[in-house]
Amino acid sequence: MTGASDLPQRDFGALLQPRRFAVVGASDDMSSLRGRLIAVMDRHDFAAELIPISRSAAEVAGRKAYASVSEVPGDVDMAIIIVPAPHVPAVLDDCAAKGVKAAQIITSGFAEESSAGGRDLQAEIAAIAARSGMLIIGPNSEGFANLQSKLAPTFSPVVDLDGALDPPAGSRSGRVAVIGQSGGVGFSFLDQGRAKRLRFSHVVTTGNEAQVESFELVEWLVDQDEADVFILFLENVKTAAVFRRAAEKALRAGKPIIAVKVGKSAAGERAALSHTAALAGAHGSYRAMFRHYAIIEAETPEQAVDLAAGFAFMGDLLPANASTAIFTASGGAGGWMADNAAAAGLDVPVLDAATRRSVDAHLPAYGSSHNPVDATAQAIHHLGYAGLVELLRHAPGIGSVIAVASARLPGRIEEDRSALQAVRAATDKPVFFWSYTVPHPTAVEVLTSSGFPLFTNPLNCAAAARALYDYGCRRKAFQSAVPVPPVARPAALTDPGPLAEYQAHDWLRQHGLAIAEGSLARTADAAVAAAAKIDGAVALKGQARDLAHKSDVGLLALNVIGDVAVSRQFEKLMQTADAAAIQVDGVLVQAMAAPGVEVIVGVYRDPTFGPMVTVGPGGVLAELVDDTRTAPLPISPADAAALLAESRLADLLAGYRGQPAADRAALIQLIVDLGTLAVGHRDHLAEIDLNPVIVHADGAGVTVVDALIVVD
Repeated sequence: MTGASDLPQRDFGALLQPRRFAVVGASDDMSSLRGRLIAVMDRHDFAAELIPISRSAAEVAGRKAYASVSEVPGDVDMAIIIVPAPHVPAVLDDCAAKGVKAAQIITSGFAEESSAGGRDLQAEIAAIAARSGMLIIGPNSEGFANLQSKLAPTFSPVVDLDGALDPPAGSRSGRVAVIGQSGGVGFSFLDQGRAKRLRFSHVVTTGNEAQVESFELVEWLVDQDEADVFILFLENVKTAAVFRRAAEKALRAGKPIIAVKVGKSAAGERAALSHTAALAGAHGSYRAMFRHYAIIEAETPEQAVDLAAGFAFMGDLLPANASTAIFTASGGAGGWMADNAAAAGLDVPVLDAATRRSVDAHLPAYGSSHNPVDATAQAIHHLGYAGLVELLRHAPGIGSVIAVASARLPGRIEEDRSALQAVRAATDKPVFFWSYTVPHPTAVEVLTSSGFPLFTNPLNCAAAARALYDYGCRRKAFQSAVPVPPVARPAALTDPGPLAEYQAHDWLRQHGLAIAEGSLARTADAAVAAAAKIDGAVALKGQARDLAHKSDVGLLALNVIGDVAVSRQFEKLMQTADAAAIQVDGVLVQAMAAPGVEVIVGVYRDPTFGPMVTVGPGGVLAELVDDTRTAPLPISPADAAALLAESRLADLLAGYRGQPAADRAALIQLIVDLGTLAVGHRDHLAEIDLNPVIVHADGAGVTVVDALIVVD
């Protein structure tokens, strides 16, 4: 299996920062994309030399044109290719012979189409990249924009404007980079972010990713310190090792990634396939990988930009907790924000007495210093937004402050400019503004120049505050994680397909897992002898390799006590098997487990990311309660504990409705041990399903009652 250290790191300098670059397929025809692309670039003051390549024109856009890249005198760093798909391989061969280091293919008509011809053309592109060493982005992309260099080889209407690449004057936003597997959506983030005065460094669209992958660009931009926050539009991850390496670098560097992942539904998977020939994969695995590397998932384009704004303006002030203080001049808007804060997972506690007294001193009788603080227009007039932020940011136990404002008229905010700048310089807690009216451009300018994000969506505002807190917690946990030691491997499982339950039990016992006591019996007398060795009632289970659900076919008997009952039930199970034409190996005689919390712990092998562990309510609840949690393997005890804390299992394990607390520590150890086992046998284990696992009272351990193992 390929590891991250085995994969080369590519240098994207020639692509994103070229000295000389060619446009293959250049045209003066403004009705075509080929003509628009050069016209869009010429609206902006880039320093690189643009060289048109055209078979039909001697001059394009006032520049001398050449019939091919090979005819261009001197070196060419990069090529933008926008010619019909069948001609792209020949152009790439010409570029490779010339020594061109990088190419971006805008042309469509490759693997995103249903025809075999398109897939073959894309495979040819990948082969050219492999043998030449040339760096190739696309095909089926929309180009890129390096906003710092004012270079935008794209036909996107988002940059087809004078000044569209200029940074917002005075904005204290961090640098945002966008990488999108969809060109149109990728540039849409730039379009929306400009209104919020975000500073963008790059927008790169990767299209079908015949060679270069999105996370390679993330890694390069992190290494070059060219961005502070990332927005990604993803249909899939091509190479898990590339993803892991880039995501870890970004997390360790404190550069958050906000991801919009499509393909969660069956319809979404079909759309992803038809658009870029990418299988979207199981979203549960993506969610687990995102959580592991603190990647923040956004549900909408607007939310992605708002989350990026939260980090771009407040990323240096990660909250110490998930509690927030809200103040407003409108009681209704304050209550609305409080509801959204709760929905986003924030606490809105009553403020401490000292803070309330300091606030009350400025409120009229009809105001309120509870949280949310109904400051009224009178207090806003006297103290200003900066003054109220200053009072609330000192409140003990508060991790962030949310200011609810009407920014339609900018006067009060504009008067507050110097005070807002002073508060931003002094505060050690993040501050977020939400305007419940359409904000005036001057109000947006004042706040962003002072270093504060301004939101127009209350849920996104609260979600940004929560995301900053979660990111800080996850980053701290990731950096302090202790590596999980490898497992000692017993004999590998070789016969493909599902094992019989008794075989799975025997193999798992070799690894020290707490399997319920039991043994296989092939005769009634053997069953009676096996039951005699067990103290108490037993379960009898028919055993065959393809028998996953024994109760469905009548091959399960529970709470059997006594020699006569055991013998009778054995014979009954064997007769049932014969009647159903099921070839059984015998009957598993197993001790009935003591009561406790029923949990399912499973392992599966994701086709992209490898082994994953899933934990959730087990037994009957596994079907009634859809609340499983998934994590990549191996898993540390700390991550296993966090996985349990996030699910409804946390309440059950703590002792729900007077029940005794369960042995959470033993369950955590089981999860870790099973995960380590699965990693050690990742080459031939497709699935392990322990259901149910009985978690007994605290200190009494766990018992694995049933186990399924599928060998690949």
